[in-house]
Amino acid sequence: MKKSVWIKRFIAILVLSIVGYFLFLHAAMSSDMAPELAWYYQLEMFVAGLFWWPASIYLGLRKLIDPSYGMLGFELWLFQFLGYFAMFKLYDKYKN
Repeated sequence: MKKSVWIKRFIAILVLSIVGYFLFLHAAMSSDMAPELAWYYQLEMFVAGLFWWPASIYLGLRKLIDPSYGMLGFELWLFQFLGYFAMFKLYDKYKN
């Protein structure tokens, strides 16, 4: 029973991460094309940031520590998954 819960959670995290990633990509690539839809792209970035909240928190902390730090690569995925797994672990701990 416990393994199936973590498999479902992993799939949910993966789906949320992929959807958020594609929302980031779409908003970033489309924002120059249609100025009349700028509000939509900002909304898309906001929703993507909600899906990617662990990585967004990490990026915010990195910016506070070292403002000259540039964009990151695949390590964001690590922080994304670790953040969600930590959230689920806390949820399980305080649920009981």
